[in-house]
Amino acid sequence: MQCQHCGSALSANDRFCPSCGAKVEPRLAQAPTAGASRLCPSCGAPTDDLMNFCMHCGKRLPEAMPPVPAPAGRQGKAHAQAEETQGLPSQTVPSVPPAAYAPPAPLPGGVPPVQPDGDGPQQTNPNRKWIIIAIVVLIVFVAAGLGFWAWSANHADRQAGANPGSSQQAADPAKGADTSGGSDKRASDGDTDADKEGDESVKTCSASPDATLDSVNSSDATLVVKLHLDDSACGSMPYKESNVRVNLKDGAGDVVAAAVFDFAKKSIEFKDGEAEVSLAFNTQQYWRPVGQIDDGSSTSIVWQTNQKPDGKPAADAGSALGGANISADDRERFAQIALSDQLDHDHSAAYDFYDTYTNQLSSKKYNMELNGKTWKYVDIYEHFLKVKQKHPNALLIWASDYSNYTKHGHAADYYVILSGESFNNADEAQSWCSANGYTSDDCIAVDLQ
Repeated sequence: MQCQHCGSALSANDRFCPSCGAKVEPRLAQAPTAGASRLCPSCGAPTDDLMNFCMHCGKRLPEAMPPVPAPAGRQGKAHAQAEETQGLPSQTVPSVPPAAYAPPAPLPGGVPPVQPDGDGPQQTNPNRKWIIIAIVVLIVFVAAGLGFWAWSANHADRQAGANPGSSQQAADPAKGADTSGGSDKRASDGDTDADKEGDESVKTCSASPDATLDSVNSSDATLVVKLHLDDSACGSMPYKESNVRVNLKDGAGDVVAAAVFDFAKKSIEFKDGEAEVSLAFNTQQYWRPVGQIDDGSSTSIVWQTNQKPDGKPAADAGSALGGANISADDRERFAQIALSDQLDHDHSAAYDFYDTYTNQLSSKKYNMELNGKTWKYVDIYEHFLKVKQKHPNALLIWASDYSNYTKHGHAADYYVILSGESFNNADEAQSWCSANGYTSDDCIAVDLQ
């Protein structure tokens, strides 16, 4: 085959002359080469019967095509196609040998592969959109997880700054929890007292210790008791619990004193599981005269945590911690019991005044309106305690038990407080009243017979 312009020899596949660059006339204009039996429907090039794809344009060939005779002159489709491509740059399409071609493997999910098509847009895999969406969602979740992790780490750092003791323990899990029964190894390593108080969860005792009564005293009308506490779980740690109700009970199980204490205000210092504490009870918080409270084993101590106080704590009495009142209902009940017990206690002593004189210092009954208030059991007994503190011989009696109050037919359903002092006649008794600052309205001479 020769170039029509310069006569140079051409190969069968040349589209342009390698010598002069002239475009080679399409081979469709020539007689088909030996073995050619059909033309490519896309580009019109002659093809072999064994070909599955056109070696000139790469398009898939029909399974069977009848041989097409070479067109006469310049009237065929190939010539028309050659005219359409005049002036356009040539595009070399690599040939694909039929034996080397293998269809691509099917995609997951049974979606067939998309065959290439040079004349039109490629077909789109219908699952591609969902794959892209899934990837975007995955990226969002990963980003959210990383953001949460970063926030958690930052929050943990802030918590560690606020509580350095717990942060140090968390950072070194090999050290484990403190199982020394309350002892603190760091205290032996030279920590200051401020450092020791920083980690309350480790160094503060919160147990309810066993308590026994050591001593009973008074400061004016305030009851002061000293307790011995024993709890090995406390080790040598301070006790700083709030709202702890401490009850003193007599041998019969009756409450003789009770108040709610705040040991966060004044902690109890334990040493080797033992401690001493002094507590103060005002006249609305104890229901026996100080001298009648046994400081021996017959008085038991009941320790109750998480109790609700009634009002603010009373003032301390020296080194003794003051407490807040228990509920009004409990105080009223304990005062009524105390009045009844006091009557029994003083009954025999009162008969000494059948043939001598003493002084009547008070007479009150329940719900009596006097001095701007309604007297309840707790008020009557509190008044008795104050008189008893001032006059240790004072007695409490029930008026109707003695003829002096019933011989004239008057109602005698009231409590009477006597001075308990003995006099030979009424004038001596009355002089005692004046000497102690009482008027005739508050202090009178009486003979119980």
